[in-house]
Amino acid sequence: MSFKIKFTQTATNHIRALRKFEQQLILDAIEEQLVYEPHQETRNRKRLRYNNISDWELRVDKYRIFYDLVITEEKHIVKIKPVGHKAHNTLHTGGRPGDKIMKVIEMESWYPTLAEVISLAV
Repeated sequence: MSFKIKFTQTATNHIRALRKFEQQLILDAIEEQLVYEPHQETRNRKRLRYNNISDWELRVDKYRIFYDLVITEEKHIVKIKPVGHKAHNTLHTGGRPGDKIMKVIEMESWYPTLAEVISLAV
């Protein structure tokens, strides 16, 4: 069963901010790795602990592609979310270091606050 790939506007902006060969590398990996069995963990694909960004991560070289799965009886969708490159425990999205649109996300800040957990339970 194949999954349909959908990109969020954020993911589209992050990919467009990269160089052409980087864009092609990422898009090829998405097509190769996520169309069939995106829910299967592999060496480059893993389910993440609870965080504010995504449920799954695809590793392509130094790049990270975050995605969620939407599975119902009628549809099977891979929703591509932030795309960036990782340096140590920091994710850089939206371009290369020094670009004005680049956003830095500290990996340790992905854990939810108590208020966020309570709001999910309500």
